[in-house]
Amino acid sequence: MRPIRVVVIQSLVAGLISIFALGCGSSMASSSTIVEEDDTSATTDEDTTAGDGSGDSSGCRTIGCVCSGPTGCNSGFCKLGPSGTGACVACVPTSDPTEICDGTDNDCDGATDEGSCPGQGDCQVGVCQNLQCALKKLGGILCNDGNACTAGDSCVSGDCQASPVTCDDSNICTTDSCNPAQGCVFLPIEATCDDGNACSLGDACQGGVCQGTSTKNCDDANPCTDDSCTFSSGACLATPNTATCDDGNSCTVGDGCIGGGCKPGDNVCPP
Repeated sequence: MRPIRVVVIQSLVAGLISIFALGCGSSMASSSTIVEEDDTSATTDEDTTAGDGSGDSSGCRTIGCVCSGPTGCNSGFCKLGPSGTGACVACVPTSDPTEICDGTDNDCDGATDEGSCPGQGDCQVGVCQNLQCALKKLGGILCNDGNACTAGDSCVSGDCQASPVTCDDSNICTTDSCNPAQGCVFLPIEATCDDGNACSLGDACQGGVCQGTSTKNCDDANPCTDDSCTFSSGACLATPNTATCDDGNSCTVGDGCIGGGCKPGDNVCPP
């Protein structure tokens, strides 16, 4: 045991000598009483804190000592007051320190019966009342009903309520459904359809996409026009170009397209 010197002030009251040896956590500690320790083997710095018999800078950590958090006591627990500090309170854990609804601080953490009663789902929590477990119904908080086909899940009087989701991808080439485990499911189908392009023919659903199987032929067989199809109406257009052409006359060279027709070039045949 480490030797401890206690410096005390002795006073004579009514002919008696009183020795004040103020202990750890005592409210009577004052600057008149100093506890010192002659400890050359201490691993922490020495102190001269009034009422601290340990002499080490870790301070008083036993029953009755001032504390400010759950790790402030070597035994029992720290019972905090309004100021944020408190005192170490004695507590002996039960043989099974698991908290149960029995009015006892089984695990000596300063709280009694916390988490000792099971809840039910997200909207009912277990509470310990009069040493019996009961369910407290909640409302106005988010929950999860476990159904992927609902949205906006919220607790209402202890029940998790939600609205159904709408599974519609606006695609005529899929069937729309909802799986509670997956949510919306869109499966491709085979059907005729309209891809919105008036120049495509034989529109049909292919792999969940509506597309034509062929395109409208707008070729007018005229090399002097560029042929196209109008997307919205399907009308064929022939736009004149300035390409080279052959007017079919072997006596002309340099034939060219003008105004949608093939015009002959220079005549190279003798008159």
